[in-house]
Amino acid sequence: MYMMVVVDLRNHGRSVDREGLSPPHDTPNAARDLANLIKSLDWAWPDVVIGHSVGGKIALQFASSCANGDYGDSAQLPKQVWALDSVPGKVKNKSHYEEMEKAFHTLQTLPTPIQSQEWLVDHLMNLGFSKFLSEWISSSLKKFGEHMTFSFDIDGVIQMFESTRNSDYWSLLEEPPKGIEICVVRSESRVTWDPDVVKRLESLASRESDESRGKVSVHVVPRSGHWIYKDEPKRLLEVMTPKIAALVLLVNWRMVLVDLRCHGNSTDREGLAPPNDTANAARDLANLVKSLDWDWPDVVIGHSLGGKVALQYALSCANGDYGDSAQLPKQVWVIDVGPGKAEDKSQYQELVDALQKLHTLPSLFPSQEWLLNQMIDLGFPKFLSEWISNSLKKSGEYMTFSFNIDGAIQLFESAVESDYWSLLEETPKGMEIAIVRTESQLSWTQDVVERLESLASRESDESRGKVLVYVVSDSGHWIYKDQPERLLEIMTPKIASLVHFKL
Repeated sequence: MYMMVVVDLRNHGRSVDREGLSPPHDTPNAARDLANLIKSLDWAWPDVVIGHSVGGKIALQFASSCANGDYGDSAQLPKQVWALDSVPGKVKNKSHYEEMEKAFHTLQTLPTPIQSQEWLVDHLMNLGFSKFLSEWISSSLKKFGEHMTFSFDIDGVIQMFESTRNSDYWSLLEEPPKGIEICVVRSESRVTWDPDVVKRLESLASRESDESRGKVSVHVVPRSGHWIYKDEPKRLLEVMTPKIAALVLLVNWRMVLVDLRCHGNSTDREGLAPPNDTANAARDLANLVKSLDWDWPDVVIGHSLGGKVALQYALSCANGDYGDSAQLPKQVWVIDVGPGKAEDKSQYQELVDALQKLHTLPSLFPSQEWLLNQMIDLGFPKFLSEWISNSLKKSGEYMTFSFNIDGAIQLFESAVESDYWSLLEETPKGMEIAIVRTESQLSWTQDVVERLESLASRESDESRGKVLVYVVSDSGHWIYKDQPERLLEIMTPKIASLVHFKL
């Protein structure tokens, strides 16, 4: 279980009148405030520290101080530090920041309380400040009786701002401590991000992996101003969630990659009796869970043939086929396979023909390239030949198939005839079925696409589960190979949402 805490920096929000936050008001002391908060409440040291703008510099200072032992022996280095639109070094282009500093000094001359947010915007713009800056400062107001006042201490903020502007953490990025990842998320603004700074960051992010040090990653959010979390919140989540969720999932979950019957390490496994069909392949998974006394899986993922097996597993759980102890998965991911019977069987027949012709080849052959050329000579398309050639394993000095040919044919023919539309139409309560498909019109006919979209767009109904549909552009059938990052962007936030967070 993770706890997420939003902290008001010193001189900001609820920290303005808090005792004990003595000057100087600079980045080292602001970072130390966080360490003192952790110690005073006896919390675990954070795995992830996130800061925006000034907060980004403070997050970097916190990591640096942890690495240097400034907070004592109990302090633990965060696994990730996120600096959102915060330049890690000293600010070279000071014109933008000088306007902000001048604006802060101007605030000291204003009468308080302030009439309204609109009044402050107009007043600052009349003084010559930009609309962007005027609106930003005006957004930091809070109610004070019938009027408004600032939610920050002006003098303290000026000191913090000057300290942040002159802070330099390039050395931390050049030699990040082992076990940490420093993630810099930036806008495309040339005002904030000097080309030399961008080039230096990209150079650090593209270095070869070195186990003796941590990592630096750089993420660019297009079409965003400085307030990325406000301008592009969805894109920011797509960037951050997979990385943060990876920490959660590694700590809390077991992930198991299962070879289907007649495939890989399951090819010669005893007890997987015929018929070799989707129903028995799904039951194999249930038997595995029972035999090892595992918890029933929250998430089941299958690609192609495996997608049909995943749907069968969900259906069998719902029908009670695996006994009273079986628990329905919360999510079923079906990757690039339609839920119903194949409408056009010609393309599938070609695959069956190819698998059957493998019997005419020797059981051992010199290389993957040799098999590829043999299949092309037999008249099969390069796409299909490459797919089968990828399903090989070493056998001494030679190669052989990593699947049982006859068993694979039986499984494939069963999957082609399987129909799970009824499961999608009446999805069991508490379950999400997520279909991830390509744009291929050969695999995804218009009728199937429209039927899926209709199910996904239904009004929410508490008595049943949900159907979700995702489309991955510029990908072939092997989405996890062609577009792995896009697939992670789709799947990780959904899977991570199952992890219980304490807010």
